[in-house]
Amino acid sequence: MEWIKERLFNEEENLWSSLSYDRIKEILLRPEIRVLSFSLSENSYGRFWFLTIDTKDSRDKIVFHGLGHHELRNRYILDKFDYYCPCKFPEEKIDVLDKDTIINKLEAEYVKFKRYCQANPLERDSHDKMFEQLADMSDDDAALSMMEDMAYID
Repeated sequence: MEWIKERLFNEEENLWSSLSYDRIKEILLRPEIRVLSFSLSENSYGRFWFLTIDTKDSRDKIVFHGLGHHELRNRYILDKFDYYCPCKFPEEKIDVLDKDTIINKLEAEYVKFKRYCQANPLERDSHDKMFEQLADMSDDDAALSMMEDMAYID
């Protein structure tokens, strides 16, 4: 898995497991990249678009998530995508999606969400800012635990 990350991402992107929207588009244009899924989904932090890729010469996957609302930070995630490397499963069937279609859909969702963000600004309170500071120093799971311990969250 490390060799894929080293080939695709720069040092800062590897350090933060995050990259810009423009870098996502650059990576998708690389000929060795295959798109396996692109869907809107929810997790314990909010609702985001998830994009799964691999390369033609590896079955290791990378999952990006962005273009959504992070509920605990009370922040729109527009111009960056975080990523993680999921576990591999043997004998998994791979369906490859058409990259041009996905790039066009990604661009359309970006434009639509950017308009939504501009039309619906968020008011962040001290709770939101505290969570974000703790999450930036550790990670979202640790920040949630810390805030629960400090009785900021029921």
